[in-house]
Amino acid sequence: MFRMVLAGGNMVAAFLLAILTIVYLGFNYPPVISASLRWARVVKDIITGTGLNPSYNVWLEFFLDEKLLVFIAYTIMSRMALAAFTFVGYRLWDGVRQRLRSSG
Repeated sequence: MFRMVLAGGNMVAAFLLAILTIVYLGFNYPPVISASLRWARVVKDIITGTGLNPSYNVWLEFFLDEKLLVFIAYTIMSRMALAAFTFVGYRLWDGVRQRLRSSG
């Protein structure tokens, strides 16, 4: 149960971090957000231009939005950053715990 709460907390933290990153970049570095949206348009064109059956392709075109792809990309980057910080924090905490055991 505890691990599920941690995993859910990690996902919520990644969503919030992605939103904050997009807002920060939107206010301070608008060209980055503009480039991200252009990248998302290219990715959408690649995905929807695969020659799928039109009955499937219409749903891809309907559900794939540029803003959604940008949010997904920033969320994935946030999850990777959180995983790196968690790994480093766990290693540091484990080292401190080992030192406390050996000295005490």
